[in-house]
Amino acid sequence: MTLKTETNHVITTFDASLHRWAFRCLDSLIHYWASRNVEIYVYVQIVTDQILGVEVPANFHLLEFEKHVLGFYEFQARFAEKNLKENYFIFDAIRFAHKTFAIFEHVKAHPHCEKLVWIDADVELHRPID
Repeated sequence: MTLKTETNHVITTFDASLHRWAFRCLDSLIHYWASRNVEIYVYVQIVTDQILGVEVPANFHLLEFEKHVLGFYEFQARFAEKNLKENYFIFDAIRFAHKTFAIFEHVKAHPHCEKLVWIDADVELHRPID
């Protein structure tokens, strides 16, 4: 009899050159979820020396957004002129597409993942999540 091993993933994405607060999210994920039975994938745009200097546990995966989320840039180029961000930020399709593309690409690349949790990079954990 084979026991089924559940695979849980947590993902987030951010631009390391723009979103300094995202490091608080990363630190809290390391602090509160590093010891959990979960794989954490951080898709980073514009990788900086600061992000390269972060020591992460074995269950953390710091990935370059540009190399792993390929469809986003084609989308960005194709719809740049149609983007409605000047009307109101919630209509900024390109700004909010990073997470959608990261999720879709992650699911395609990890078909064994049974549970997937998205954490916005502006979230800071204050205690462990079970």
